[in-house]
Order: sequence, then C-alpha cells, then structure tokens
Amino acid sequence: MKIDLKKTYGSIEWVFVERMLQHLNFPPKLIGLIMQCITTPTYSIVLNGQPLGYFKGRRGLRQGDPISPLPFILCMEYLSRLLDEVCSYPGFHFHPLFKKLKLVHLVFADDLLIFCKGDLRSIVSIMEVFKCFSAASSLQISSEKSDIIFNGLDSSLATSILDYTDNICLKGASILDYTPTSYSSWSWRKICEVKDKMLSGYFNDKWLGGEAAYTIDSGYKWLSPSAPGRVPWYTEVWNKFNIPKHNFILWLIKQGSLLTLDRLVKMGIATNQLCYICGVADETHSHLFSECGYTKRCYRMLADWLSMQVTDVLEGSVVLRMRQLSGFRRLLICEMSDAIQYRVWNSRNICRVDGYVIHPRKMLQDIRADCKLRLQVLSLGCINPSDKLWCTTLGIM
Repeated sequence: MKIDLKKTYGSIEWVFVERMLQHLNFPPKLIGLIMQCITTPTYSIVLNGQPLGYFKGRRGLRQGDPISPLPFILCMEYLSRLLDEVCSYPGFHFHPLFKKLKLVHLVFADDLLIFCKGDLRSIVSIMEVFKCFSAASSLQISSEKSDIIFNGLDSSLATSILDYTDNICLKGASILDYTPTSYSSWSWRKICEVKDKMLSGYFNDKWLGGEAAYTIDSGYKWLSPSAPGRVPWYTEVWNKFNIPKHNFILWLIKQGSLLTLDRLVKMGIATNQLCYICGVADETHSHLFSECGYTKRCYRMLADWLSMQVTDVLEGSVVLRMRQLSGFRRLLICEMSDAIQYRVWNSRNICRVDGYVIHPRKMLQDIRADCKLRLQVLSLGCINPSDKLWCTTLGIM
C-alpha cells in the first residue's frame, strides 16, 4: 500500500507533539522552547489587499518554518513504532519478499509504503494501527493520493480488501503496470519513475539479458554509470567499531552539512556566528572540528590516554602515529577519534541550549564506556592476545 497523509503540517495536534517530546526524554527546557516556537504564531486574513486583524492557531505546524520538519519527523516516529509492533498481531503476515527482513514499512516524510501479505487479516491489522495513530495525532489518510497495489491475488479476495479499504484506496493493479496519477505525491512519482527505468534493464524477463544475476550494486551502477566510487573517508565513517548513532553525524561532518553558525547566518536564522564553545572565532566546520582549542584539547587527552602522539588534526579526523599497529587497534582508534567528533557536536549543542561545556575529561570517560559497550555488543571471536591485553590496559575490556 502507498499511503499519503492529508494536510500533515496543518492538522497535527500540539498536545501530541509535546507528549512525543516528553516520552522521547527531551530536556524540559528544550521542550518549552520548541513548544514556544510552535504555539505562539498568529495569523491574519488579507481582504482586498489589507490584513484584517490577527488570530491564534490551535494546532498544526507552520509550512516553511525551519523547525517544523523536526517535530513532525518525531511524531511520525510514533507511527513507525506502531507499524513495527503490527508484526506481533494475531493473523498478521509479512509480505513474502520481506519476511526475512521483517520489513513492514518505509517512510519518507508524509509518504508511506506498507508491505504485507495480501490477506484481509493483515490489512485489518494495518488499518487498526492507522486508526490509533489518527486518534492520537489527528492526522488522516488522504484517499485521493493513496493506492493499494495487488499482485497474484484472486479477484474475490482483492474485491474484499478493496471493499474494506474503500475509504483510502483508489484501485488495485500490478506494480509492473502501475502508472501514478497526476495528483500522486512527488516522492511517489519519483519512485515509479525509477521503477519504469529499472524495467528497461530487463530483456527477455532477465536482468541485462541474463548477463548476470541482479544485485543492488549492479542496479545502482546501471542507473548511475558516472557515479564516483568509494570516497576516501568511507572506512573511517562506516567502520564496524563505530557506534551506529555516530555514523550519521560523521557523514554530515564529511559532507559539511551540519548546521553550524556560519550556515545559519547565511540562511538568515542566526545573526552571530562566533563559536559557542570558545567564543574566539567564527563557528565553521573546519573551526569546530579541528581548529577550536576545545577540540584540540580533547584530541590531546585522547592521545595521552593511548600513549600516542598527535601528528596533525584535520577537519573531521585526527592523525595519530599508527604505524605497525594491528588492524584491530587501528579500527578501534579510528572509532575513538570519530567519537570525539560526535561528542564535540553534542557538547556544542549543550552549550547552546544549557550554557555549559562538557569537560574533555568527562568526554573521555564517556568514550571509554562507549568503546567497552561496543566491544561487548560486537561479541568478537578470536582477538590477538596482545590486542586483548592492550584493551584491558585501557579499561575497555
């Protein structure tokens, strides 16, 4: 099923937003600031070119407000978690292609793709989830922009499902023959465009005429033949020792996409771009992650802990003397260096909201605890005795 929600920004309840922030354990002060931004706007009606008074809103998020997508995504997390739980419902069955992955849904902003087996009980389970979500958030399914797509179902069962979902679905069709309507959302039309292009890669019902079996890698290269290969920092960011939540921030650092103050000033959101932490220079990516005295101190403390020498500090990475070290130690040291980047950004945000900076020594303690937990989670098998002794000496094993 392809589901589109109706008037997403304008319909969402403020109480629902606030409760989501509370249940996700956001700091009360931050919740207060977010709700202040959401609940204080006033609106005016323009008649004959003249605004007539002002009135306050009672729900919804403002379109175009930079803060609006963030609470909206958190609210969609509620729906995502409800859909994750649907697999435990009696009678629910996964789509045969996604049973091993236990995949029920994909979400892109307010567009959702729902996957399940084509039986009435599974559809009923999905619809119960949406009723629960609608009751909590006031968001409703847009029947005009939602579709249900069948494949391999007999006509009587398909008719029964359509009768049950008549208020949200337009028609049933094969995914191969399906063509989006003119009022389908932009994201859904793009997905269908890729589908049509991928179909042109099949000759005689075989991928590229049977030259090789289809893989995600071969499909990507066929769609984007001029796309560059792996970037130089691939191993550093996607290091298996990295904590998953660090990877996304590290990727944004490498892309230069974090909303540092210099970018916020260009966007007209901030007026002062002095670094929150040191207050000496403008807050840019290069300053915050390599030139700031706070960051350099964190790296020096890391090097002292590892009994190593810092030879250079680059934007988003630190260069340590790692010659003649085992691959295990190199990856683990890279993880520690990357953890500093994540925690510098975290400390910067804490300084912005609460007005204090995390001490580098406290940061190092947190990194040590993270490394210890990460090694436990990975459950590594055979580790070189010297590497094991090294980890024990550092207090991470």
